[in-house]
Amino acid sequence: MYELPETPDLLIAAGTLLAGAAAMWGAHTAHKGLDSWRRDKDSDFARELAKELFRYRSSLHAIRSPGLTYAERETTDLKQSHYETFRRVLFERWRYSMGSRDLLETLVLEAELRWKSHPLEAFKPIRAVSDKIINLIIQYSILQGQIDRESEVLSKGNTEVSDKLDLLWEKLSGVEAQLFDDLEETNAIRWEIDDAFQDFKALLMRKI
Repeated sequence: MYELPETPDLLIAAGTLLAGAAAMWGAHTAHKGLDSWRRDKDSDFARELAKELFRYRSSLHAIRSPGLTYAERETTDLKQSHYETFRRVLFERWRYSMGSRDLLETLVLEAELRWKSHPLEAFKPIRAVSDKIINLIIQYSILQGQIDRESEVLSKGNTEVSDKLDLLWEKLSGVEAQLFDDLEETNAIRWEIDDAFQDFKALLMRKI
């Protein structure tokens, strides 16, 4: 007759197998739970990033608004000229926009660490169009300063600066045509701003 293994050994072997299977299933479940938690965290982060992205885009459009908001009109000095008023308003809009950009760039850097989809590369068009608008603001401010100085010279009777003033006003008009939105459907820089955000928008849509 064949000798059967002792029952305790069978029970121990079966128990070991069951324990191993349970451990493997537990590890698998924990891994799935961790992946799900990471996806949820990524989704939350992507939503926060999207909120700041569109806030910044709105701030760029706001810079170019040809009119004043109610709050801006409330703080306007009636003694100031139209150009002095807009120079001040532009500075305030630019300052708000740069604060928004600083926060956005911080989140973009974090996204670069989190994701393999190269957020910094997708951010390049946004930075480029932003820098373009900042350069227009700088040109606007410099030309205004030059016009102010030459106008003061002209007011003292020096007519030699008249031609120079005409040239400065012409340059200023060209800068204004780009800096301020004419509210036409085909406004080139408005479309340029929106297009610059498309790559990053597509990246976030895959994460939310």
